[in-house]
Amino acid sequence: VVTVEVVSPLVPTGTVQLLICFKEPEGGTALRETLTYRYLINLKSTKVDDCHPVICISGDCYTLREQFCSSSGGMVANKQEVVKHVPGAIAEAFILRRCGQGPVADILRPPPETVVVSPERRRLIVGREETCAVVFRHPHVSKAHATLLLQDSPEAGASCMLLMQDSSSNGTWVNGEKMTTGRYQQLQAGDRISFLAPTFGSLDEDPTTYE
Repeated sequence: VVTVEVVSPLVPTGTVQLLICFKEPEGGTALRETLTYRYLINLKSTKVDDCHPVICISGDCYTLREQFCSSSGGMVANKQEVVKHVPGAIAEAFILRRCGQGPVADILRPPPETVVVSPERRRLIVGREETCAVVFRHPHVSKAHATLLLQDSPEAGASCMLLMQDSSSNGTWVNGEKMTTGRYQQLQAGDRISFLAPTFGSLDEDPTTYE
């Protein structure tokens, strides 16, 4: 990376525009592949599911800066063009947040603070392997521990529903109850998901439980 700067158009657009100039073009390609179809989450917001889609545009650094800073707010049209292909994407994203912030015994890496299942990433595998979409490096977590699946609801007028399937050796828990292995279960708002056996008296304090 050569430079990183936040650029703003003369007319506010309500978006944050981060311009990153790379020394080698491969760096920009790698970043674009990493961030495409991802969301940024405002962890300090009091708003539920305060997440925003990431839109990556490649090009010459000087040209992009002129577009970003133009009086018309060059990114607005591009943003609308992308979002219109995935209507309701933000509203239909499910976000699981870690309940407890305490240490996890025997864990090899800090667990993820949030897990996002969105229309662009409808199927996520949680497990110990680095190839999993959500990596949970703990000896008691299976290589492919569980699957989170976003599926269209069969009910008229409904948007999407979030399903989970346990495929682990040691189990996955929903609201303190162990799931039946191999069977999908629909998750509801407020459900608590534990990828290790809950060890705290309250799931609110359990560091391996997500809501």
